[in-house]
Amino acid sequence: MDNERKFLWLLVIAALLIVLSLFLYVYTSEARENPYFNLEKRVSYLYFWELNDDFKLKEIPVEIYDGILEEILESTIIKMLKGPGEKNLYSFIPEGTRLNSLEINNNIVYLDFTEELQNYGGGSYNVLHIREQLEKTLFQFSEIKNYCVTVEGKTEKDGVLQP
Repeated sequence: MDNERKFLWLLVIAALLIVLSLFLYVYTSEARENPYFNLEKRVSYLYFWELNDDFKLKEIPVEIYDGILEEILESTIIKMLKGPGEKNLYSFIPEGTRLNSLEINNNIVYLDFTEELQNYGGGSYNVLHIREQLEKTLFQFSEIKNYCVTVEGKTEKDGVLQP
């Protein structure tokens, strides 16, 4: 009986090792093929207005550890909405603005923001600077050809980012 028990235990251990090996093989195969598994460090840039004599957009590099373009863009936009964090930099995007959703379809980014985006104070000067800040941030990604901004689902026709 002792030899039979040992043999059964060896079979159980061998079966577990085979199952574990198959699992690891499938998992690593998926990792090579599935972009969700390919988390790599990528540098993207945030753009804020530099408060000096030149008053120009300044590039702030940030490291993002996502492998999917949509996730990279979302992370980048969320970081931009938090603000520059430096005294000599300024964002025309109103404080408290949050991203409701981001979707990419046919190389167009659809961004929906909270209503705080409309608190920019009006005027074409502010709209121009908000749009330029968004465009520089989005168009650094060669896959992006255009973008559409909505606020709580409302479009430009409803007055979104209009002077």
